Amino acid sequence: MEYDYKTGIIKHDFSDNVVTDSENHLKVIVTDNAGNSTTFEATFFRKI
Repeated sequence: MEYDYKTGIIKHDFSDNVVTDSENHLKVIVTDNAGNSTTFEATFFRKI
């Protein structure tokens, strides 16, 4: 996963074939330097 500081976008390249299931659950926890954190959770589907 990569974070672009200019745009504030987190990117992931799925070409590594780590995710092979059609239904997947994603959980991203982001913590800043002050110790504040936020969580994003989602389910996504990939056509295999």
